[in-house]
Amino acid sequence: ARDNFDSDTLDLDWSFWGTPYEYFWKIENGKLTLKCLDRPIVRELHGFLVGKWEIKEDDCVSFIGKRQTQPDFKAGCQMHFVPENDEAAGMIIMQASNHQYRVEKHLKDGKPVLDLILVTTDFNGLPFLPNYSAETTETVLVSADCPQDDIVIMIQAKGQDTTVFYDADETNLQTLYAHADCGLINPEKVGGMVGTMIGVYATANGAQSDNQAEFDWFELEQ
Repeated sequence: ARDNFDSDTLDLDWSFWGTPYEYFWKIENGKLTLKCLDRPIVRELHGFLVGKWEIKEDDCVSFIGKRQTQPDFKAGCQMHFVPENDEAAGMIIMQASNHQYRVEKHLKDGKPVLDLILVTTDFNGLPFLPNYSAETTETVLVSADCPQDDIVIMIQAKGQDTTVFYDADETNLQTLYAHADCGLINPEKVGGMVGTMIGVYATANGAQSDNQAEFDWFELEQ
């Protein structure tokens, strides 16, 4: 269940979000490093017409994850990350674009905090049909001070009932948020979803940055 990143390559059960045109990750000295790329994890959704969709080869997301295969799971990571400006990094449960829970470390009023963020989107139509529109809402469910550079994040789910834990190490995890409803990130209007992805990410939220997040391990037990 736990990947300690002892190999210099990713195992085949890891997936990217979209095509990894840019080399944004590496494994060195038993750690996975993700660059804080400029593309944010959430951005405005636009429709596209078949035959007119422009492919951008610099449009990468600094994310890797694994697929949820069972209703109940435990997922976690140990992360080293020092946000400097607008960067953010952490863990994410993603059902579709702009339908997600994020456990995110970033700066708030100049101080590092750890937030649990719920992202939902209300939309009309389908993105490959005319007159598609979407409105995304991000809600911070809880925010906790996070002065330590190294942090363990753990997520436990039983069906849709999900609880998030955190601390500087694994020995005394404290609850960040209890009983989050993962049913809220299921876009019921869309059929044929590929399933939920659980993983880690880093972003500079639209800015240019040389910062990065390091992960000592990641686990997904299901």
